[in-house]
Amino acid sequence: MSSFSVAMASLATPFASAMRVKAAARKNFKAARSNPLQANRRRGAFLTGGDLKQRSSVFRLNAMDTEAPSSNKIETPFGTIDLPPLPELPNFELPNASSSSSSSSSSSSSQQQDAVAQIAQMFAKTMEDSIPKDVQKNVFRAQYTAAVSARFLFFLTNGVVASRGGSRADVDGVGVASAVAKILLEENNIDTKPFEDAIRPMVRAADANLTTAGGSEKESEGMTEEAARDVSAFLEAHMSAILSVFREEMELIENEEYKFPYDMNPVTAPSYQTNLLQVLRISRDNIRDQRQKVQPRRQRKDGGQELLSTFEIDEKRYPKYYAQNFHYQTDGWLSNESARLYDFQVETLFLGSADAMRRRCLPHLNKYLKTQKKNAKLLDVATGTGRFLTFVRDNNPDLECTAQDLSPFYLAKTRENHKAFDKNGGKLTLLEANAEDMSTLEDGSFDAVTCVYLFHELPPEAQKNVAREMSRVLKPGGKLFFVDSAQRGDGKRLNMEKEIDQALENFPVFSHEPYYRAYSELDLKNLFKEFGGLECEAEELAWVSKTLVFQKPGGDENSAMNGASVTELRDEDEVDESVLAAANDLKAEMRNSTVAPVVEETEEKPAVEEMTWAGEASTKEIFEEVTPEVIEEKEDE
Repeated sequence: MSSFSVAMASLATPFASAMRVKAAARKNFKAARSNPLQANRRRGAFLTGGDLKQRSSVFRLNAMDTEAPSSNKIETPFGTIDLPPLPELPNFELPNASSSSSSSSSSSSSQQQDAVAQIAQMFAKTMEDSIPKDVQKNVFRAQYTAAVSARFLFFLTNGVVASRGGSRADVDGVGVASAVAKILLEENNIDTKPFEDAIRPMVRAADANLTTAGGSEKESEGMTEEAARDVSAFLEAHMSAILSVFREEMELIENEEYKFPYDMNPVTAPSYQTNLLQVLRISRDNIRDQRQKVQPRRQRKDGGQELLSTFEIDEKRYPKYYAQNFHYQTDGWLSNESARLYDFQVETLFLGSADAMRRRCLPHLNKYLKTQKKNAKLLDVATGTGRFLTFVRDNNPDLECTAQDLSPFYLAKTRENHKAFDKNGGKLTLLEANAEDMSTLEDGSFDAVTCVYLFHELPPEAQKNVAREMSRVLKPGGKLFFVDSAQRGDGKRLNMEKEIDQALENFPVFSHEPYYRAYSELDLKNLFKEFGGLECEAEELAWVSKTLVFQKPGGDENSAMNGASVTELRDEDEVDESVLAAANDLKAEMRNSTVAPVVEETEEKPAVEEMTWAGEASTKEIFEEVTPEVIEEKEDE
């Protein structure tokens, strides 16, 4: 499905939500007049989402009959977008997804969801065929811009409220809009000095005194004016780079470098990002954790080492450097609650741009995987919650993936995050192991390795060991796709050297990153060449994140086939005769060699998840006993 089709399918969702609310309200009102007790039951089910899934297809169909708005213009950080009237839609023949029985069942619910998905695709296809390409582009841009704008403001607000300790310290929407407008004007060489007085700070300071319910006054615990100015100055200095991250991603999606992110489309986004109650719950839990636990921990000298006093650490299993409260987060990497809050906390830290910065390596990865055999294998080192890997699998459904991490709790979260992708065809294997010693994996067993946001949390010796291991498991000619923090001096490429270097200097103090300063001075290219034998072939920067692509010597990377596997070339392929002859010669040489062939044929296996246990037997109990209990408690809420 094209980016425009995804946009149109998702644009139908807000209409569906409105129709659902109206219909439920009418139903409750009528029921209240005839049977108040039954009405209360209906109201309770509606508020808790009791039977919304069963009714969703009905209301989404009604949404399609809603008259489209007239032509208008939308002002966005990416420019003015002109939206024309939508064309008249044809009548759809609806699939028969209804159940003859009044009682709900899993099969009927699944049929209804499939019917809704089919209708959304029909709707999107009709729109795509009816609207000119240039208009499609504007519609897609409007949808993408709306999604990232809401994302940015939401996480900015959460960050201010959580880190500064007062709900009165609010984000000023007008201030954010004026800052964005100033950047856009300056990019177009328009003098902004006449408008300086109209530009407001992006963060408001708390009132000096708050009036309580009884009429008395108390001193505010919110942000001071000085703190508000500091935060606003930081945001203004970095706003241009943040906007560039989103602007560049929009262009990559338009150019079909990778798919429209599944989590930005309300039709395919997971419930914890679209269900208002779940969003508010995790936001509340994060703010409580930051105020009650993280901030006091940050004030103590030993706050980053609290884990050692609260957990009995098995040093044979967990290296000493690992058993810390990185980011001052509660329980370090060793609890289900830490894994549940982690992605939300990272997005808050990067103002909603973390996923976009991670995805910057997808164009490189997707291009490379197109040259590989269908059942190519990828290893994601230090997968965490598997968040980045979901985007990889969404773009490459046949890819066989192994997700490695040292935390069984984060691997449990990975398993949960990947349920929607397990049915696509590619198998997922979870591996609990130390990235310094992945001896359960064979040499040259992976076509690609990805590693995201790991190395800045490793001491120097561990960095060398992990580099060796990633190179060892890569096949000759295989590639490493590496994403991590920007380093000192990288800001030159964005004309922001001073601003980014200052952020890099402050970050390890604010977030307890004991190895970060050493990482910021590290020569990554030399490290991977010296200890992994890998050559860097690409590098790019996205705000405070950088992507590097390394290749392992060997294989066929120097041939004219541009990285394609030689075993996939056949006599009937349409390629240059000289290239085909060279490929056949190389194949013959490989057969006669004592070295095992690089590419091995593997049988197709069902998309059933496997778990490899590199740790003790007690780790397995976490999945079999502890994790199910936690998940059941969340569902009961």
